[in-house]
Amino acid sequence: MRKRMVLLVVAMAASLSGCGGETKALTSQCLAKPDYPVKEYQSDEKRWEAEGNLQIGDDFSKAFNQFAYQSALQVLKEENVNGIYSPISLYFAMSAAAAGADGQTRQEILDLLGYESEELLAQDCENAFRFLYQNQKNHKLQIATSFWIDKDFSVEKEFLDHGKDAYFAEIFHTDFSDENAGKDMASWVKDHTHGLLDLPVDSKEGQVFSLINTVYYYDEWLDKFDKEKTVEGIFTCGDGREVTCDFMNRTMDSHWFVRGENYTVSSLFCKNGRMYVLLPDKDTDLWQLLASVENLEGVFKEEYGESMCGEVVWQVPKFSYGSSYTLMDLLNKMGVTAAFSSEAADFSKISQENIWLDCVIQKNHIGIDENGIEAASFTQMDWAGAAMPNGRAEMILDRPFFYVIEEKGCLVFFGICQNPEK
Repeated sequence: MRKRMVLLVVAMAASLSGCGGETKALTSQCLAKPDYPVKEYQSDEKRWEAEGNLQIGDDFSKAFNQFAYQSALQVLKEENVNGIYSPISLYFAMSAAAAGADGQTRQEILDLLGYESEELLAQDCENAFRFLYQNQKNHKLQIATSFWIDKDFSVEKEFLDHGKDAYFAEIFHTDFSDENAGKDMASWVKDHTHGLLDLPVDSKEGQVFSLINTVYYYDEWLDKFDKEKTVEGIFTCGDGREVTCDFMNRTMDSHWFVRGENYTVSSLFCKNGRMYVLLPDKDTDLWQLLASVENLEGVFKEEYGESMCGEVVWQVPKFSYGSSYTLMDLLNKMGVTAAFSSEAADFSKISQENIWLDCVIQKNHIGIDENGIEAASFTQMDWAGAAMPNGRAEMILDRPFFYVIEEKGCLVFFGICQNPEK
């Protein structure tokens, strides 16, 4: 029987009110643990000093942002449904997969990720990981990766060493025929998302290798919303239904916004990142503004509309929702086809046995409240300054809106809120 690897991608962002949890003891054997960057500082000043020389390279920023915009638009295109998608999770997962590929399979994945060389991709991913990784009490952006190897499957040592060094991979030996393998992977995911992602991880017949990536994000608003100002209001959903929800309220003086044709863009600052919000004018279909990648990218890069500074009135619904996607069609449309073929797939840098990708899934959840944002992403791959005011904007988010969560110039999450009550 031909062996296969199954690729499963799951990303999750969750609400600030989520609670952490401890992982049960695993039955799978841990073969290696990575050395995560140590970034626990006594003060923000110490952190800024230590990180002064770290940065994301221009090549990585260009390649990743292009991938992020292109993939997000396709993933979130389903109308009248809430959506949350993490491009950084999928990007790191596919980058690690590229390290195990060769021939046409590797080339297609590299083309997807915007690189000519896997070696350069791995180097830039490692640098980006070190730059983005945060483990402060009030700010976390934690990316974690693990390899899961079946007891009867032989994996190239060079691939494992490369994964541990470049992608900070934790390596496990397991038995995919045992239900405890899925429980162990689920427990690992729960632990690395601080208890926010607690869902079953199933193994498949013929599964011999899994790659799991998690992204956990936590940040507080720079200025927290006053809970005393949170009031009930009406949100008109994408399908026209009206729902009652709690709206957080704030007015900002001398705040940036962009006024475009039929839309307004502004941002809510966290202590380290920010949340951009695209609000269509009333009687304007959100998807008219998201008709193309060029439109989406142009809006957020301020290539369209007039950039202004003035009073911005915010009414933001508290929301918490999840979403789930199957991403094989997305990857196919973006040029990755050989990896999914039992005849054409070449993952010989993982193993000399015949294996191919079988499934790609992403699952997500996000929530915001008066305190801030908390997010997590899980990826599993199984083989088979102030200015003078000059305007005013009202960001009354009582209808569907689009948002982007950014950290250090990296687009961590894209989302659409069609109904804050779901």
